[in-house]
Amino acid sequence: MIQQWEIREEEPDLLWYWEVLKKHKGLIILATFLCALSMAVFSLLVEDIYRSQAVIIPISGEKSSLGTIASRMGAMAGLLGISPLGTSEAEIVSLLKSEVLKEE
Repeated sequence: MIQQWEIREEEPDLLWYWEVLKKHKGLIILATFLCALSMAVFSLLVEDIYRSQAVIIPISGEKSSLGTIASRMGAMAGLLGISPLGTSEAEIVSLLKSEVLKEE
């Protein structure tokens, strides 16, 4: 059964909105419950996907601000998958094979 909204000449006040909410509270509760139930079922059925990423860059002995900037640029290049300038492939491979890294 479709009910027509009553036409009012004046602007609706807060009490009118409260009455509309009370009138449709069953529908509001049902819709909220169905959404929560469907999201719970979806979260149990979907496969868990985890992603981890690590960037390892050798530390240089430079203490100057220019060296700091260069090391930060190297870190950003490492995040993008680009080999940072000034590091050789042999250094990175030896770092990855080191016992200190394996222990940590």
